Amino acid sequence: MMQRIAMISALMIGFIASKAFSIQKIDGLSSPYETILTHFDNLASTTQDLEASSRALYKGDLEQEVLEEKAKKLYRIYLGKAIFIEEEDIPKDPNFIDSTLGKNEYHPFSKEPRIYLVKYGKQWLYSEYTVNHIDQIYEETYPIGADKLIDYLPKQTKTKVFGIEIWKYFALFILAIIGSLVYLAVSFLFKNWIARALRKVPGVERGSKLILRIARPISFLIVLGLIKVLFPILQFPVFLNHAVLLTIGALVPLMVTIIAYRTVDLASEYFEELSKKTKGNLDDQLVPLARKVLKTIIITLGAVFVLIALEINVVPLLTGLSIGGLAFALAAQDTIKNFFGSVMIFVDKPFQIGDWIVATDIDGEVEEVGLRSTRIRTFKNSVTYVPNGKIADSIIDNYGLRAYRRMNISLSIHYDTPPELIEAFVDGLKRLVQEHPNTWKDKKEIHFNNMGDSGLSILFYIFFNVPTWHAELEARHEILLSIMKLADALGVNFAFPTRTIHIENLPGQESLSPAYERKPENIKKKLDDFFKSANDEDRN
Repeated sequence: MMQRIAMISALMIGFIASKAFSIQKIDGLSSPYETILTHFDNLASTTQDLEASSRALYKGDLEQEVLEEKAKKLYRIYLGKAIFIEEEDIPKDPNFIDSTLGKNEYHPFSKEPRIYLVKYGKQWLYSEYTVNHIDQIYEETYPIGADKLIDYLPKQTKTKVFGIEIWKYFALFILAIIGSLVYLAVSFLFKNWIARALRKVPGVERGSKLILRIARPISFLIVLGLIKVLFPILQFPVFLNHAVLLTIGALVPLMVTIIAYRTVDLASEYFEELSKKTKGNLDDQLVPLARKVLKTIIITLGAVFVLIALEINVVPLLTGLSIGGLAFALAAQDTIKNFFGSVMIFVDKPFQIGDWIVATDIDGEVEEVGLRSTRIRTFKNSVTYVPNGKIADSIIDNYGLRAYRRMNISLSIHYDTPPELIEAFVDGLKRLVQEHPNTWKDKKEIHFNNMGDSGLSILFYIFFNVPTWHAELEARHEILLSIMKLADALGVNFAFPTRTIHIENLPGQESLSPAYERKPENIKKKLDDFFKSANDEDRN
């Protein structure tokens, strides 16, 4: 950019010098080259020749004074819009034909298609259409009409110093003062009103500081717009106008990019505050991730628009990027897959930050979800980075989403424990669960349910209403200690794997084998007595 401005500045200095000291007027109209220079050079010289310049315009039924006024306005349009082309690019062929239209027409300015030349007989003139629209184009170029004051300035102020009229130096000084005042006024507005108002908005207390960082580029952007409107009124040479407007054109998208970039920081501050109020904490990771993506997009688009403003053809660049992007995409399929995997994680939300998840080769607590991978803290306290594409394709068992956490154990007690003591122990276990603050009261299964090899088994199947694994471990700890204390208080002994050798018969001793009742009538009587006593206990 600096090289381009330096080149334009050098051309501008040479142009001013040539116009100020030695200019060769051209009065011919036989080619587009002669017509454009006839119009331009007769007005750019120190002694303007309106009559000679107006001969380059299609006259029709216009009075000479009106035609001369239009010639002068057209010249000022050149200056205000910074319209210029290289002299060597203007056709010198008297029979020039536009290849697109197939006519003797020459359209020199793509930015202003209403200005073009047409061959009338043997002369090339600014077209009738152009002449009819000069007033309209002039009003668009100088919308506030301050340029008309130039005609009423004293002659002394029109004396040239280094090729530039004196009044323009004063105008530049006034423009600099106006720009500075506007900059300070806008900065003051943001600092004392907008930032103060933002401090009252919940969630953006810190954002009020960021708004001050946005105020500077916004102020500068407004000043640039002011200069863009007022600078053409000064009617500097085309090359200087073009250099200034080109610079402004590049600075405008640059300032907009900076404003958008810093606005993302302001918005992220607000959404970070909102994410803290949500139940899930995956949103806490989504905000910084979205901020990085948006900033990347803003910088990319900003660079493209700055290049366009500098009149650099970005089509070959974008074409090259598209072809290179295709090759890059083919070479980076896994990276792209991981990126879309991260998108699906944020959309589907299969887990939150802090959840304990189990999948193929994955077992641990989720710490961070990035663009490419998810960071998981294992229970060995090591950190595992798992590609998001792999997680998106896996079957995930999310322990963190459990509404209740299960505790399933089997309590084994001695075989010689009396039935009455077993019933009391089971009732005590149920009471422990009922009185514990973190258990699910409506869902529990506590029963004497098995007779194992080494002892009598009691099923203890309950659920905890706790949010984290740490809280679950604490609750299990409390319950297990309570079971131990209950057993000690009741005199219940826990069994452990044992093997007893029972020798039924020894010489000279009574057999240890139990004697069983074998008469059917006695067995039936014992059975009836048992159920009768059981029914009596139920009635009592």
